[in-house]
Amino acid sequence: MSRGWKLGIGIPMLLIGLVLAASMGLVLSFFGPGGRLRSPELRASSDGVAIVADDIKLDGFPDARETFTQLQATVEVDLTSVEGDLFIGVAPAAEARSYLEGAPIAIVTELVPFGLRTRDVPGDGGVGAPGSRDIWVASSEGGRPLSWTLLPGDWWLVVMNADGSAGVDVTGTASIHAPVLGTVVLVLLIVGLGLLAGGLGFVISGTRATPRAKRGAPPPPPPPAAGLGGGVTPPPRPDAFG
Repeated sequence: MSRGWKLGIGIPMLLIGLVLAASMGLVLSFFGPGGRLRSPELRASSDGVAIVADDIKLDGFPDARETFTQLQATVEVDLTSVEGDLFIGVAPAAEARSYLEGAPIAIVTELVPFGLRTRDVPGDGGVGAPGSRDIWVASSEGGRPLSWTLLPGDWWLVVMNADGSAGVDVTGTASIHAPVLGTVVLVLLIVGLGLLAGGLGFVISGTRATPRAKRGAPPPPPPPAAGLGGGVTPPPRPDAFG
C-alpha cells in the first residue's frame, strides 16, 4: 500500500478513534461499567408538607415506551428523615398536583453540590397521609429506598412525612441505573481504542515510507576505450611486403 493511502486511511481512523475513546471514557468514569450514576450526599428541607421534583417528563420522542423498556433504566432514591417516618412516591403529575393543591410545598429547581435548591409554593391547606392514596405508581415508607423503572409520561417525585404533616427535612442520595448503558459504553470504548491503535499504525507506517524515485531515460553507454581492440585497425604500410 502506498504512502498516500496509508495516511489517507490512518488519519481519519486516528481522529475518530480518539474522539470515540475519549467521550466513552468520560461517560464510563461517571456511570461505571455497571451503568450507575449516583449523586453525592444531599440535604433538603421545607416548612411545607412536601418536597417535589415536578419536571420528570419522559415522552418527548416516538417509541419512548419501547426505548425505556429496553434500557431498563431505574431511579433509586434513598432518603432518611431527620425526624419521624418518611414517605417517597412517584405519581402522574396531574394526580399528584390535585392531591397537593392548596398545600404549601417546595419544588426542586436545581441540583447543587451537597443539596437541592427549591422554590416555595405557599398554601394554607393540609393533606392526608400519602400512603392512603392510590395515585402512586411506586412508593416506599419507613426509611426503605424507592426504586422506580422509568416510563414515558409526566411524573412527580414526592417526598413527605408519612403522616402528611408539615416540616420535611431529609438527607440521602439518588441514583440512576441503566445496565445496558454500561455495556454499550464499554463496547464503544473498545471500538474506539481499536480504531485509535489501527489509525496510529497506519500513520506511523505512512510517515516512515519513502517515496519511490522517478524513473527516467537509461544513461548512455560509455565511449569505447582506445587500445586493445577498442579502436580502428590502421591500413598496412607499403614496405611491409619487401
